[in-house]
Amino acid sequence: MTIMKYNSFNFKFKNNQKFQKLIQVLPYVFLLYISYFFVFNYLTPKYVFCDVNQITEFFKFIYCGDFEDYQLTIENLEFLFSEMYTYQARPFLIVLVNFIYSFFEFTTFSNFEKIIYSYLIFNFTLVIFQLYLVINYFLSKNYELSNLKICMSALILILNPVMKFSLTEITIQTGTLIIFLLSINYSLNYESKYVFLLGLMYLFNGSAIFFVLIILFSFLSKKVKFVKSFVHAVLLFLPYFVYRMIFVFRDIDFYNANTNYWGQFYWLNKYLYKVTNYIIEILNLKIDKFEIKYFSGEWYCTDIPEFFSCYLKDTIYSLNYMLPIILFSVLIIVFKEIKINRQVYLIFLTYYFFWSLIGWYPPIRFSLYPINAFIAVVIIHYIFSTKSNLYNTLILITIMGYLLNLGNWNYFLYENKRFILSLSNFDSFIYISVIFSIFFISNRDQNLK
Repeated sequence: MTIMKYNSFNFKFKNNQKFQKLIQVLPYVFLLYISYFFVFNYLTPKYVFCDVNQITEFFKFIYCGDFEDYQLTIENLEFLFSEMYTYQARPFLIVLVNFIYSFFEFTTFSNFEKIIYSYLIFNFTLVIFQLYLVINYFLSKNYELSNLKICMSALILILNPVMKFSLTEITIQTGTLIIFLLSINYSLNYESKYVFLLGLMYLFNGSAIFFVLIILFSFLSKKVKFVKSFVHAVLLFLPYFVYRMIFVFRDIDFYNANTNYWGQFYWLNKYLYKVTNYIIEILNLKIDKFEIKYFSGEWYCTDIPEFFSCYLKDTIYSLNYMLPIILFSVLIIVFKEIKINRQVYLIFLTYYFFWSLIGWYPPIRFSLYPINAFIAVVIIHYIFSTKSNLYNTLILITIMGYLLNLGNWNYFLYENKRFILSLSNFDSFIYISVIFSIFFISNRDQNLK
């Protein structure tokens, strides 16, 4: 058998294997997903900015201020193309939830319930897609993936705080973990399909645009040739370009509230515009100067280097919020219990740096997204790297219990207002630290394959 035929056979085998594994665990993942909502009903965290609605006896949904904006377009997709509609830059979520919503058209549920159930189905598909990306990545790294470990990984995908608090609230922050998983899958063989999927994710969560930096780094490190890098850059922007053409053909002005209203990332333009206006003035060009827009108010930091100090402060809050699980992740990396590819570190640092440029830093949000995604991958890596024994089972049960009981970050911050470990999570910290200490001191060398 030639090398080419062997590689082709191996690719088809692994491709079939990952789908088989996903199908095998699908019923169990569905049960885990549904079970979370029953648990959420009895362990409902406290919220600061949102209200908790009791939909049924066994199910609650979080109602936040922007629900009406989503409801408008989910019920009638034409509103997506209305002038100045707030969430025109988020068509991926709206279109797919609207599609699911259409299947509830002839049911007796209220419109409110139809939207909620449609969103829950949408989120389940996101969990399954995330799990597929996890299986694909670790199978490509030749890890042995048992059904039990895949289900435990699914629990991490469900219980990590960004996903956990998004399951019962309409939001686009669920896209951040998918963007991270797509990026690390791209680093395996630099396949174009992941770039196109990231382009679609750009229509879900705009932070997917950070991937243009990964394309650049891949070219500069000579892992991808120029032509392929150029094609990947085109693929990344292609879905957005097609979407914007709809507005051009309809003669509608596109409105992006993230930049136009909240000024996210827009503050960087003022430095470019100042230089451009200076050149126009010096050369006495007969063209209009660029208008420089300034955004100010609570949580805005739109000057260099002030923006990064604000981001670092927010990072400290985020690290404090997830302190026990972050300490565990640091320990297993330092003690080399898992081996993480350098590309994963590069993607994490690039994604983290990208969010630092947003210019608007409400506490515990944007710095949490890259940290949460990286920590989730680290924990999943640990699940697939260790033997099944009493110590590791105890560790993983502790992790699941900690994540399950972890409160919402807004309530954590506004109630505790601390930089360092707060009393609200002190018991969890002690519990998880004792278990981890026992593991590392007495059994560290026996847990790897």
